[in-house]
Amino acid sequence: MKTLSREGAFLALGHKAILMVNLLIDWLKGNYKGVKKKNLLLIIVGILYLLNPIDIIPDFILGLGYLDDVAVFFSVLHRMQDELDQYEDWLQGAKKSEKA
Repeated sequence: MKTLSREGAFLALGHKAILMVNLLIDWLKGNYKGVKKKNLLLIIVGILYLLNPIDIIPDFILGLGYLDDVAVFFSVLHRMQDELDQYEDWLQGAKKSEKA
């Protein structure tokens, strides 16, 4: 909840979600090799759970249906924080070397 209370929190969450997907894409392409296997599995399981229509709490229950999706999303982001920070540093380094 601390994250949501900060100004621009939703933009930050969106940024982290995009980073997570880009990390997976760069790993699949062979561009980024610094990711731990358990974190790759965590990303894949998290994405599959969010895309899966079968949830712990059905989505048709208004107000409560998306709580499990949000909980999974926050859990994956929390566990991936260090990995995402390392990936973001790698991305910035790659962009600097492209400009040089």
